[in-house]
Amino acid sequence: MSKYDITDDMNQWEYAIYNMLQRQKEMGIIPTTKPTAATPEEQIEESLKNPYESQAETTPKPRTDNSSKNPYAQRENPYAPVAKSPYKDDYGAKPAPKPAEEVIEEEEEEERKEPWKNFAEKKAELIRRSIEHLQKKDCEGFKAHIYLDTEGKMTTGIGANIDNKATFMSLDWQINGRPATYAEKLKAYNDFLDLKAKNKYGEKYGAKYFKDISTMRLPNETIYRLCREHVEDDIAMLRAGVKGFDDFPIELQEVLVDIRYNTGNLYRHKWPKLRKALDERDLESIYDNVNRY
Repeated sequence: MSKYDITDDMNQWEYAIYNMLQRQKEMGIIPTTKPTAATPEEQIEESLKNPYESQAETTPKPRTDNSSKNPYAQRENPYAPVAKSPYKDDYGAKPAPKPAEEVIEEEEEEERKEPWKNFAEKKAELIRRSIEHLQKKDCEGFKAHIYLDTEGKMTTGIGANIDNKATFMSLDWQINGRPATYAEKLKAYNDFLDLKAKNKYGEKYGAKYFKDISTMRLPNETIYRLCREHVEDDIAMLRAGVKGFDDFPIELQEVLVDIRYNTGNLYRHKWPKLRKALDERDLESIYDNVNRY
């Protein structure tokens, strides 16, 4: 009796499938042995596994090295406009040098530009310059004592007019560092009235002549306060009376402040040529008609 063969009971279709499975086993596609059933312990361990763990392991991590950067990210745009070189024209050639006159004119224009953003800043600098100039010895000077000017007016500090009695008595006079009394102020005022009555003033009587007439002195802060208030008033009057004063060069403004500080208003009958030059904004004529500097 021949040995039983499983293929004897197969039809053609079953036989074809059987042969295919056998070939897959030989190729290792299908295991030849059945997998053993997992033990209860292995089943519990499998159930406790993170279902996303295997996925996380297979997901590629982001690259942190420089090789992950876009190689085109830092590349310059070849179509971006190129800044024009100041030394070359559109065809790559050097432009012709500017004429000397044009260069000089541009430099002078740059020098004429004022560094102040507004007139408030310019005014602060004008006040500072004016006080600095006025306290010089060849101008008003700086004196803490009382004296009579060339016109016989009581004066002190940086040319401050204190001829008015109320003004004189309101100041914080000091004697040897202590405040002067009302009686001491009144006596000093009357003493200078007597000197004025005796014509003890004029060109031959300098400020030093009056230094020992009275021992009253003004503190420095009061002297500077009086000068500053005087200069601020002068600037306000010049702005109101001289057209375009704000736009004048600060050097010219200094001259006009100095004139007004010493002579008062720039009346047309006293300064006809200067006022005409100011109206016409003729700077050369303005400088020609101020005789203080």
